[in-house]
Amino acid sequence: MSEIEKLYLNMDEKVLVDLPETREASDRLYEEVGDDFIAEHEDTLIELTAANEKQGFIYGFQYAVRLLMEGRENLSGKPAGTE
Repeated sequence: MSEIEKLYLNMDEKVLVDLPETREASDRLYEEVGDDFIAEHEDTLIELTAANEKQGFIYGFQYAVRLLMEGRENLSGKPAGTE
């Protein structure tokens, strides 16, 4: 297991509340496909959701670290202290 995966797993244990956008997307899914579909495919949906969340965390973390290593303060692309 990579160090970033260890970090992700630790963060995953600490995050207890969904963002409003996450809750809204989940509610839309239940409304559009129904409880029966969710129940029938729950394992696959959970696996897909977890894989997407992990991928987003890893790629986002790597990007944030790369910005820090380049000395950037923000997402403007300008090096720190040049604004």
